[in-house]
Amino acid sequence: MLGKIALKYYNNGLNCSQCIIKAVGEFYNINIDKQSFRMLSAVSNGFGIGSLCSVLAAGVMVFGLMFDENTAKRLRIRLLAKWEEAFGSANCSNIKASPACKNGCERAVYYGAELIESLINSTLQKNT
Repeated sequence: MLGKIALKYYNNGLNCSQCIIKAVGEFYNINIDKQSFRMLSAVSNGFGIGSLCSVLAAGVMVFGLMFDENTAKRLRIRLLAKWEEAFGSANCSNIKASPACKNGCERAVYYGAELIESLINSTLQKNT
């Protein structure tokens, strides 16, 4: 479900990190204030140099927002490991050059959002 919401925002012009954060806010009913959201305008295209994929950066930020530090760090490791399995790299330039994203980052945004949702939900279930 989070993937569909994130894609809606991505297709309406938000960058990868913004659409993840906006979708998480909507789906989990978390208020992301305008100033915080505005900061994400600079977190795109691998931080502007094709480096770390901003879907991953947003996922890590979400974990820090929703969980204690140790849990967020564990989720970060799981996110990066599963992402590497799927895309072979956490590097924006490599991901964009891959056949999976030859038509843009929609697949990365959708997969990342679904993976983030899965990690969040499994953690929330363990904590209840």
